[in-house]
Amino acid sequence: MNIFFILLILSSPFLYAKPIIVGSKKFTESVILAEVARLSLKYDHLEAEHRPEFGGTTILWNALKSGDIDLYPEYTGTIVEEILRKKVDSYEEIRELLALEGIGMSPRLGFNNTYALGMKRDRARELGITKISDLTKFPKLIFGLSNEFQQRKDGWPGLRQRYELPHRNIRGLDHDVAYRAMDQGDIEVVDLYSTDAEIPYYELVVLEDELDYFPRYDAIYLYRLPLKDKI
Repeated sequence: MNIFFILLILSSPFLYAKPIIVGSKKFTESVILAEVARLSLKYDHLEAEHRPEFGGTTILWNALKSGDIDLYPEYTGTIVEEILRKKVDSYEEIRELLALEGIGMSPRLGFNNTYALGMKRDRARELGITKISDLTKFPKLIFGLSNEFQQRKDGWPGLRQRYELPHRNIRGLDHDVAYRAMDQGDIEVVDLYSTDAEIPYYELVVLEDELDYFPRYDAIYLYRLPLKDKI
């Protein structure tokens, strides 16, 4: 038995009649975590398939509830803000609310991949920007924000209100495209995930969220509680 939670929730003397379907979102970390899950299942002699880049939060959540997939990697902040859409006070409360939907949640995987804003290190140093509130001094900065970030409850609308950001020059870009646009100087501020490998690769600096606007995004796995139906 290895250390991954999957072997705890799926440990059984039976073999599954059909493969366990693992989904992932359209970004690298999600794909990697889903592949870790698939390999962990394989290690325990359970047949599994990975459907990479299956969709965004809504698509994966609906697929999980309908049984089109059996598990996928998710983040606690996304669960609270985008799935449950209600205030919760603890990890255990999240688990209990998910269970009412027929969904289980793994223990936390050990890292927090929250949203953040970033800039090229040299540009931020030039303007003296180290934290999000510093952006208010430069209303003409060009933002390149992912479409999902612009629409999410825990994304741009709430962030702009919390920090009273005056910026209106906002370009909607895919997450990967935004990094390249930043590198070419087409945009100056980008939304990012705090564990992105692109941060050191593109020499970006993460701006301090001194008002603690962004919630914790502890990585976990969501899975269907009735997985035994596949036996």
